[in-house]
Amino acid sequence: MKEDFEEITMYKCRYCEKVFYTNKRHKCKFNPLNKTCFSCTFCKGVTEEGVIECDQGNEISLEELSRQYHWKLDCHKWECMNGYIGKDSYIKRIYDNWRMEKIVEEENESDFFE
Repeated sequence: MKEDFEEITMYKCRYCEKVFYTNKRHKCKFNPLNKTCFSCTFCKGVTEEGVIECDQGNEISLEELSRQYHWKLDCHKWECMNGYIGKDSYIKRIYDNWRMEKIVEEENESDFFE
């Protein structure tokens, strides 16, 4: 059975954890060298319409970021998120922001009824 398989080399991106046959062509949107919103401290998240929101007033659609900039935005206001290690840092930050908004909403609702 073992002779039915050939050993191959694969490459795993350390930022998004996707696996590839080559390490030459992947332009990861989570790589901080590309200075995209996903690794930036000012990124607030993505709207349902696919627009990335920024604390600095910049807005860009995911489609524009991928097609026009090929995930390499080089934003002049970009600052790397503290402790950034890749996709998991971005997702955790977006969740923390969402959770904080829910807490504020709950406090505002409780103040309304007092």
